[in-house]
Amino acid sequence: ADVYKFIFELSRNCVLEFNPERSSDKVVTEAIDYIETHFEEEITTNTLSKHFGYTIPYFCKKFKDHTGLSPMNYLKIFRIEK
Repeated sequence: ADVYKFIFELSRNCVLEFNPERSSDKVVTEAIDYIETHFEEEITTNTLSKHFGYTIPYFCKKFKDHTGLSPMNYLKIFRIEK
């Protein structure tokens, strides 16, 4: 039960605060849309970075700078919420 409380608080405080309209980075907004549309599929950092045309480290930094989470953590939390 404590794990679920922790995950709920984490998702409420991190994921739900991200506002794509505030983001000046279209790639991150598109990546979030992609993750939320394809969350049931196998998604890796490698496939995301290739899909958007960036190296893995650069894509992850760009994503984390705008969301506060790595792409995979965002995906995990989104899957739990669904």
